[in-house]
Amino acid sequence: MRTSIGGVSVQATILLATFALEPRRYKAIYYSLQGKQTISNLFASHEYGLLDQFHLYPKLKWNDYQAALSQLEKEKLVIIDQTRAEAKLTSAGLVRQTGLLAQGFWPTAYRYWQMGPAEEQWERLLLAVQVVSNYQHQIVHYQPLTEHLLIQRQVKAWLKKIGTAGGQNFVLELGLALAQLPEQAALIIANSFWSDYDAGIPGPTLAQALSLTPAELQLAQFNSLGLLLSLIRRETLRYPILQQLLPMPQTPLNRSADWTYHQVLTGKSWSAIVTDSRLKEGTLREHLLQAALLCPDFSIEAPAVQQLLKADPESFFSQRVQEIITARSSRTGGEQTQ
Repeated sequence: MRTSIGGVSVQATILLATFALEPRRYKAIYYSLQGKQTISNLFASHEYGLLDQFHLYPKLKWNDYQAALSQLEKEKLVIIDQTRAEAKLTSAGLVRQTGLLAQGFWPTAYRYWQMGPAEEQWERLLLAVQVVSNYQHQIVHYQPLTEHLLIQRQVKAWLKKIGTAGGQNFVLELGLALAQLPEQAALIIANSFWSDYDAGIPGPTLAQALSLTPAELQLAQFNSLGLLLSLIRRETLRYPILQQLLPMPQTPLNRSADWTYHQVLTGKSWSAIVTDSRLKEGTLREHLLQAALLCPDFSIEAPAVQQLLKADPESFFSQRVQEIITARSSRTGGEQTQ
């Protein structure tokens, strides 16, 4: 079965990557993939190991998601508990999931909070290649690969900033970067520049060569893009033009949460932050929980955080912060997060 997810026809089995043998709240997974940023959804994403894939399918429709789950249940790949609103893999579902993930299409290298929306970054890269290529071949009239007006304006501003010589350097930088990526990632990105497109869906040639469906290929492209973004972020001086084209968020937090966390980092007391913000304390605590979840270097030793932890060690806030820090420390071999 195929249904529409994120504007792309996708087989229901792709959703197997988001489930496990233990029951998971399927609505939480839906809201995570769609990008609904609430504390509840963020914690569910964290618990399920899906935090990096948050906002993976921003156009996902609830009816399409339900139809996909029903198909998975019909094929005996998942068991759905309607009363508890949970779903879990069957043994057959686990086998199918393992086989799918072995194909390497699931975007494990893409980190939404550090890299921004994958779909927008991808469209920005494709449009830049199209525009620079057409300019070099003196092609004036053509249909842009994206109808996203903001991305069109961003690429136009980028071209104006880098100038004619910058276009040549962009090609050189991109070639150098692709040469440093794993072979399949470089192949996926490079071939996408020349694939035939129909309503934004990659053509079948590369997908067939990799034994992927068009929907799986799109996720493989995002994974390859994540590897590219990680590379240009590590080697800043070698890829200045690519970094200008593909900027990454300065913070994973929204404006309000970023303000709160910045106040914490300045060393202010909790009472001072509450007074200055004029927000409810519960809202401010949620801001700090977001920071604990999304900022790898969350400062648990900050005075305001320590004040909250010591004031009520058994509170929801204190328990969740400690859980996050403990989980993060275990993933980094016990390295203390500060």
